[in-house]
Amino acid sequence: MMVYKDARIQILDVPGLIEGAEEGKGRGREVISVVRGADLIIIMSDVGRPNAINTIKEALYNNGIRLDESPPEVVIEKKLRGGMIIHSNIKQDFDKETVVEIAKEFGYTNAEVTIKERLDIDRLIDSFSKSRVYVPSIIILNKIDQMKTKSKSNKIDLVISAEKDNNLGKLKDLIWEKLDFVRVYLVRPGEAPSNDNPVIMNVGQSLSDVATMVGKEFAEDKTKAKIWGTGAKHPGQEVSLKKKIDEGMQVRFV
Repeated sequence: MMVYKDARIQILDVPGLIEGAEEGKGRGREVISVVRGADLIIIMSDVGRPNAINTIKEALYNNGIRLDESPPEVVIEKKLRGGMIIHSNIKQDFDKETVVEIAKEFGYTNAEVTIKERLDIDRLIDSFSKSRVYVPSIIILNKIDQMKTKSKSNKIDLVISAEKDNNLGKLKDLIWEKLDFVRVYLVRPGEAPSNDNPVIMNVGQSLSDVATMVGKEFAEDKTKAKIWGTGAKHPGQEVSLKKKIDEGMQVRFV
């Protein structure tokens, strides 16, 4: 468990994936199961084996795990009848018959499909598959202290030395950033604003989400909040619960 900026981040160290992981080689099925439930994947090798990273990424891809991708912007609505109806205002490199054939392979015979982005065939297939997962990743090379020349690869996010404690602080910052974490501090009635009661939220969430995180019953009768610090125009500013949160915001629900 890594405790960082008031968050407790669980880290699961698993064996690297090898070719044939989906068949159980190298405990592949167990590793893939863990990966599918993760919020972030850190792929790490050392400076003497940089090619192992590509092997792991390929194994993940072959098992339906998409790193640093967003799900295809495709809306699929099943119908009871009417066949396949395809909508797209964006020119694609495939025709509607191709979409129909791929849909049938995934068991769709009656559906309305709306394609909202330009896709290649792989992304089109992904849009129909329920087994795909989309996870952010960090690519790391360890043992930087043994590196003779600096890595020029754009595919490496960070080089570290676990033994020499080199860049581990940067790694923690990168994990926090990739997880889109934000700290919000709760201020109880009658108490002065402080950083004593942190709640870990995500970038883009609102004060309404914070109230719900505290508890559904707590959030039921809350309509406004007072905020201090980051995001406040003045101390104790009264705002609606639609307001987006900022790192370090202090909030009292009223």
